[in-house]
Amino acid sequence: NILQDAPKQSDCKLKLGFILLSAGMFKEAFDCFNGIDVHLLNNDLKIQYYSLRARAHSDLADYDNNIYYSQYNNELSIKYLDSTIALCKPNSYDYLMQQGNKQVRLGDLKKPSE
Repeated sequence: NILQDAPKQSDCKLKLGFILLSAGMFKEAFDCFNGIDVHLLNNDLKIQYYSLRARAHSDLADYDNNIYYSQYNNELSIKYLDSTIALCKPNSYDYLMQQGNKQVRLGDLKKPSE
């Protein structure tokens, strides 16, 4: 009997995507993330989803270290970070962490997170 609970399936896909991303298996991680319907996620899972998508693109940009693909993936990472930040409570740990991640992607390392 297969579980027909779409939010739980999405949560499992997020966790699997995290594992694959951590192992450097970018294509497989993106396949996991692409199979998730964001509309079915609660706010906390949306934050995880957008944060992981941002990390996937930033990790891939660093891995590629290529003028064309790295710039493209950095731009996507920043867009996903913006989505993450918009969902976080202002001045919460997640909010400040994602702001810091965005500053790293932008190369703005001299000022503290806002």
